[in-house]
Amino acid sequence: MSERIQDASMPGGMPQRSTSKSMFLVLGGTAAVAFVAGFMLQFLRPATGQAQEKSATPGKAVVTGTKSEAARYLARITNGKHVVMVSYDEVAHECMLRHGQEVLDNIVNRKIIETACENANIQISEAEVDQEIIKISKKFNMAPAEWYNMLQAERNVTKAQYRRDIIWPMLSLRKLAGEDIKITKTELQQAFLKNYGPRVKARIIVSDNQRRAAEAWEMVSRDPGLFNAAVEKYSIDSGSRALGGAIPPIPQYSGNLLSEPIEKAAFKLKAGEVSTVIQSGQQYVIIKSEGLTDQVVNSVDEVQDELIAALKEEKTQRAITETFDKIREGARIDNFLTNETTGGQKKPTAAAAAAGQAPIRQTGAQAAPGTARPAKAAKPAVTNRPVGAAKG
Repeated sequence: MSERIQDASMPGGMPQRSTSKSMFLVLGGTAAVAFVAGFMLQFLRPATGQAQEKSATPGKAVVTGTKSEAARYLARITNGKHVVMVSYDEVAHECMLRHGQEVLDNIVNRKIIETACENANIQISEAEVDQEIIKISKKFNMAPAEWYNMLQAERNVTKAQYRRDIIWPMLSLRKLAGEDIKITKTELQQAFLKNYGPRVKARIIVSDNQRRAAEAWEMVSRDPGLFNAAVEKYSIDSGSRALGGAIPPIPQYSGNLLSEPIEKAAFKLKAGEVSTVIQSGQQYVIIKSEGLTDQVVNSVDEVQDELIAALKEEKTQRAITETFDKIREGARIDNFLTNETTGGQKKPTAAAAAAGQAPIRQTGAQAAPGTARPAKAAKPAVTNRPVGAAKG
């Protein structure tokens, strides 16, 4: 409970003015889709007939062998008279067992976006990717090169991955979603109160048992001075209990549905008053108000531009997520790895006999008889291929 209440009582979309820039970066819009490092498996194998080149390292011997051997095998172990070769197929099989589903899902997601862009005649140029990265890096007062270095060092994300697997999908989904985002006066006012308005300084008692919550309320309603003692006796929230029930000040309009009844009750209390028992999800909360914090900013006009920018970013990310969910649901996916079909027109299907696959079943449905060939996936055009992806 402490985690939920504390999260709800912290600024949810706009920090204090001194840190507003640093708090609002979403790593290139990853809320909708993050493909970081999902495609590495497809680059593990050298091209057939081409050996991987390794520069000599002090203390290590240079591996020798024919080009065909390097294509088929990834390692050779010599131990006395025994020589064992580790093949590419052996490594690939192990990788599939460990990471196949995750990597396949990432590739499928990218292909879904590519085909949706093709259907909508949407293209993302390298110049657009460049401009987006410049805009993001400027938020942190970095040059793009510094930004790339930071991603590599702290997130283990290469420049190519960032451009292809994060920025390109985000820009594509943004265009697919449409970029005409409007902010109403009500939304602006609520965002202002949430981030800059007064908050309720409070202590809480949290219980997962209605009877014990009622006992705690009986105790503190008779004498609010016993609130700390009731916290120690009844509260199950270890974080706030160690502080006598103290939590971060509660804002208005946090956007957290579980916290909404707590927020409404808190702002009705006068300093020193105790609330009734408030149900929040599966838990029961009692609040003691200790008054309001000072107003951080007096007029919405002082921070209007920052609030509008933050609200537009929030709405854009929501639209991107909804758009991706919609196009994924609309695309039929015959997954031969899991033997399932999802999305698209829900018709009984089976794996292609020529591919030697077992029948594909609809998710949540019985396997259907028949040997109909699954719909062939459209090949994305080169113009819509993610920036940095190899042409083929």
